[in-house]
Amino acid sequence: MRAQIETVMQGDIQEGPGWLRAGLSAAAGLYRAGIRLRKTAYANGWIKTARLDCRVVSVGNLTLGGTGKTPMTIYLARLIQSYGYRVAVISRGYKGSAEAQGGVVSDGTGLLMPASACGDEAYMMARALENIPVLVGRDRYAIGRTAIAKFDPEVVLLDDAFQHIRLVRDIDLVLLDAEKPFGNGKLFPRGVLREEKAALQRCSAVVLTRADQAGTAASVIVDQVLDGKPLFQCVHQPYIAEVISGKEGHASQIRQTTDHPGLNGLEGRRGYVFSGIADNTRFHRTIEQSGVHICGTSQFGDHHTYSETELKHIVNAAEESGAELIMTTEKDYSRIPLNVKWPSDLVVVGVKIQFSDGAFDRFILEQLKLKRIQG
Repeated sequence: MRAQIETVMQGDIQEGPGWLRAGLSAAAGLYRAGIRLRKTAYANGWIKTARLDCRVVSVGNLTLGGTGKTPMTIYLARLIQSYGYRVAVISRGYKGSAEAQGGVVSDGTGLLMPASACGDEAYMMARALENIPVLVGRDRYAIGRTAIAKFDPEVVLLDDAFQHIRLVRDIDLVLLDAEKPFGNGKLFPRGVLREEKAALQRCSAVVLTRADQAGTAASVIVDQVLDGKPLFQCVHQPYIAEVISGKEGHASQIRQTTDHPGLNGLEGRRGYVFSGIADNTRFHRTIEQSGVHICGTSQFGDHHTYSETELKHIVNAAEESGAELIMTTEKDYSRIPLNVKWPSDLVVVGVKIQFSDGAFDRFILEQLKLKRIQG
């Protein structure tokens, strides 16, 4: 049933059983009514918005699934810091035990929470960002005030917050996947849209991610609903974030490529691939494009928590497949215990954002300066 529902949500309009399409369409109608009621409540002041005492930049998307919000948030945090601003990052902490009450994941000098408490995405950001505090909490305004009290940031950067309209923001960025910017064009659960396309009218700019896949065609489609708002394009560049040796005393021949993105040196290797992200198929495609021969896979749902039994299955399956290396994503690795004994090198693949020119960076700087003048 889950597979059928995903087919209807992610596939073309006519894919999947008719009865299921009709049922999900009815549910989407109720979802649409709820969205519009919520927006009306904010527009009429029935629900109050709140503002933090600093600049607020939001990174979000219009669809369910991975558009690259986490690597974009990391990119932006470093960019804004390079402009001389004190930055703090706030994430919801999805599926972490600290999501409800909130807390500090990193004070900028060290990790203060495990991934199980803060969620995989916040944990990844905290590991990647030096001298930048990372906090989590479902109530972004409350945790934003905590960030200001503890770290005095000039800019608070919100991860995955386009729909969190309670908190007023100064720059509102929306990421859309160039391959399918609006999915099948239908609202959840009939499709993957969190909101109708018209919601883009409240954003500051749109960034088409993975633009090397279908950037030109997608930009024409997206531009039709942007009404003159800025549209930028970027690509996702994979890199080897970490290599864990699979044999005691064995020095791996694979090197990290953190500073030089790419998966060079893996060509011709036999790899067993496992992942639990929004689009496992796309990750497999990235691995294949690097020249690795995939000799087996294990796939799980997004944010999947790996059990001991599942990890044993992955280890055994990889060994039986004759894999020379095992490959997973940086997001998955944050959810895996460190004491797993891998039969061969585990290659952890991360993603970096790359823009072809400096237009996006200049836009962010100009907007930050503008908000300072207005403030």
